Amino acid sequence: MKRLARELSSLRGETAIYPHSIADVDALAGAMVLRDILKRRGITSSVHLVDTANRQARKVMEALRLPIPSALPATDADNVILVDVSNPDLLGGLQLKGKRIVAIDHHFHSNHVRGYVHVERGAASTCEAIFLLAKEMKVQLNAKQSSLLLAGILSDTAFFAGANAATFPIVAELLKKADYAKTAAFVREEPDMPQKIAVLKAMQRAQYEKAGKGIVAWSNAGSFELGAALALTDAGADFAFVANPKEGRISGAKRAAAKGNIGKIMEKAGRSFGGSGGGHESVGGCRGKPEKTQAALDECLRLSRLLLLANSKIY
Repeated sequence: MKRLARELSSLRGETAIYPHSIADVDALAGAMVLRDILKRRGITSSVHLVDTANRQARKVMEALRLPIPSALPATDADNVILVDVSNPDLLGGLQLKGKRIVAIDHHFHSNHVRGYVHVERGAASTCEAIFLLAKEMKVQLNAKQSSLLLAGILSDTAFFAGANAATFPIVAELLKKADYAKTAAFVREEPDMPQKIAVLKAMQRAQYEKAGKGIVAWSNAGSFELGAALALTDAGADFAFVANPKEGRISGAKRAAAKGNIGKIMEKAGRSFGGSGGGHESVGGCRGKPEKTQAALDECLRLSRLLLLANSKIY
């Protein structure tokens, strides 16, 4: 964290901060608070979207009465800071040539942007890394900034289902200024009718098999693939993968007790996809050429089957 603080403090000129494509709460909240931290240290920066923010991120911004950043590219920026992303394939074609790059992430990736990349591997969310950065740079967070970071943590850990021992001390600090009940209320999402139908249809089409002492399940969906994969793990699958062959993408999830890392599986499957992939320990995704969807799904299934065998070591 000290090295990251030095890198950021040494930035000169115009600085643009970007979350990943289709920014989620963790990415956008982290970007917004990072901008404020830098401002307190005398570094002017602006937050931009690569393309858009997802529905939950927009809801959080509206609840906190914060404007949603524009998707206009900051072409004059001398520096680009990437938040919650370090893989260039997840930047929607954002042009980085000629820029000084700093990336702050917590995901597993082997393909990183060129520049300084800080991956907080022990963090369950990037907002945790931003909190630690604020402490390192001796910046006190106010109530709204604390609520933003708390919202990012709640969203990315699925209300602590994906949290670890490092998460809770940070949350305890944030709760000195953030209101948990209010923040949780605007982060929590009830699925709408299209999502409910898409998930139920995917479950109807689901297939599964026993592997070792566990179960691997898979299905297809036209939308809400991650929601369907999570529903399959809730139903008992140790690993679940839901493909969207039309769009060329796959989402995966695993039960907390299952060994392995979905992000690593998705990165390997992304190569079979002719594209890319990554994610967290428990959830992730990959995308590529639609005609290679089955090959990528087969790789997901192969790796998860191996992980469910006793004493397997595949990465």
